[in-house]
Amino acid sequence: MRIESLRVSTAAAVLCLATGFVAEASLAQDTKSFNGVYAGLGAASQNVWGGSFVDGTDVLAQDRRNIWEMSGGWRKQFGWFVAGAEVQVGLLDGDLSLAEPGSDLAVQYENSRQFGFGLTAGASLGVARRWLAYVYAFESQRSFAVTVVNDERTFRQKDEQGFLRYGLGVETRLTRGLHARGTIGSYRVDFGDLITNIDVAGELEYTVGLVYQFGG
Repeated sequence: MRIESLRVSTAAAVLCLATGFVAEASLAQDTKSFNGVYAGLGAASQNVWGGSFVDGTDVLAQDRRNIWEMSGGWRKQFGWFVAGAEVQVGLLDGDLSLAEPGSDLAVQYENSRQFGFGLTAGASLGVARRWLAYVYAFESQRSFAVTVVNDERTFRQKDEQGFLRYGLGVETRLTRGLHARGTIGSYRVDFGDLITNIDVAGELEYTVGLVYQFGG
């Protein structure tokens, strides 16, 4: 009887130890939810502007547009701290137009995509580190084909843009690899000494989407 009891106790102890190792391994894996290569797709709302140089003035038109944003990157998790790099490609209807009343000036701006690259840094939070709160900073680029009609003269230009996007993001794990993401931020644009017809001030922009984490 004592031998049988000893066997049962030994088996129970082994089972407890095995369960503990599995739980520890599972927790260790869970705390690496934001580690490795990832890819994402999101829907964004951003301010889009185009520029043209006419008679010494940077003639701008702007409008708020919806953008399909594809992203990919790599990040490394050091305990609670997560740092990484990301690239983004956005698809949009970026065509804008401007016609000044009382003048012979009309401008068409044509664009269908944008590109961005930058860095992210944040902290994994919550039970089993399921949440990631982070900040981001991206160098973004757009290119417009511009057609200007001014005093019955028609000429074409190229508007190459580079500006800084920055803000806050939050991400949470839905399943083993699938995450939900949301961001809110703004941008900074510098026209230097150029005179502009309107002010392109930093407005809030939003993104919601999904991310698949390949690493872990």
